[in-house]
Amino acid sequence: MVVDTKHNYLETVGGIGRSTRAKARAAARSLQHTITAEMEKASGRLGLVRSDDLDEVRSELTGIRSELAETRTALAEARSELAGARSELAEARTGLTEARAEIAGVTTGLADARAELAALRDQAMSTEPVPPAADSTPRKTAAATKAVRATVAKKAVAKKAPARRTAAKKAPAKKAPTRAGTAKQAEKATE
Repeated sequence: MVVDTKHNYLETVGGIGRSTRAKARAAARSLQHTITAEMEKASGRLGLVRSDDLDEVRSELTGIRSELAETRTALAEARSELAGARSELAEARTGLTEARAEIAGVTTGLADARAELAALRDQAMSTEPVPPAADSTPRKTAAATKAVRATVAKKAVAKKAPARRTAAKKAPAKKAPTRAGTAKQAEKATE
């Protein structure tokens, strides 16, 4: 019995010790959490940051800086392409201006040719014989002149030309007309 009593006593003391140790450990953990929380509050008020958070922010900042550098490079390339496109546009505008000038020249030439053609038609339709130019071939016979007039008249009818007008008498030409001369003759003929 004495042995049993001693045994019970030792178990009771051992159990109390184990339970005390467990409670002490729990209290220490609770105290450690409380101290950590208070330290974070205080460091937040002072502007201090934990080293883990600081490393995370630094890595994020490095990533943002690299993205910014890539964006700046892409922007520089886009500006270069835009400058090239602007120069191509300027060249295209120059080409367009030249083409317009050429079209205006062709249009003027076409108007001169039309005026010359109108003058030739008027001469062919007039009753007066057309005097030859100084350097042209000899004068055509009356039959050849009538054939030319008939051909011109047929073409004029086929093209539904306006009705014939009696042309005013013209002075015979002394030399072959130039383009500027034909335009003046066409103006005189239309008056």
